[in-house]
Amino acid sequence: MKILVLFAVGVLGCSLAGAAIVSKCDLMNKLKTAILKLPENIQQSGLTSDDFVAKIVCYVDKGSKFNTSVVTDLSSDQGGSSEDGHHEGNGEGHHRRRRSPLGWPSSEEADGDMTLYGLFQLCGDLVCRSTVNSTNLCNIECNNLIDDNIDDDISCVLMLLTEIVDKGFKAPNLKELRKVIRLIMRDDCKHVKASTYFAECH
Repeated sequence: MKILVLFAVGVLGCSLAGAAIVSKCDLMNKLKTAILKLPENIQQSGLTSDDFVAKIVCYVDKGSKFNTSVVTDLSSDQGGSSEDGHHEGNGEGHHRRRRSPLGWPSSEEADGDMTLYGLFQLCGDLVCRSTVNSTNLCNIECNNLIDDNIDDDISCVLMLLTEIVDKGFKAPNLKELRKVIRLIMRDDCKHVKASTYFAECH
């Protein structure tokens, strides 16, 4: 038993090596700063709301545990468990895991196999260049979403939200944008309030 515990600790330590963990309060501040740089009409849409920021940070907590290097492979053929418990390091400090879409996100949202990247667990085929045929809405390499610099991650998320707010149903790639937004706006973060969620940040 003791050997198994030591082995588990060793594997987990290897898989998280080099990963950056962002604090809830730091992420809140970075998001608020970035949002204030958005055009005035976008700011007036409600994106500056403290409660909206709290919902996004809550999603990050649930999705990546504030780990900048998490890569999650969603597979539609893994059965009913929410996570198969398989974690592996890729030699570069990135933390890979596999999950069934029956756990998170839903199978309807997953729409087959997907890979989610980084702090915000953004879908590779939609937001970054994971394959030749990727939609790449944020015009970014997927590796940029799993490094320690989260500025481009935040820019990507805000760009997606801005497209929806600014262009609505006329937004290019509307179907893809809505899928990404559905992944971000989790049901279990829907009722989060900034006053309590960020209480320790004041």
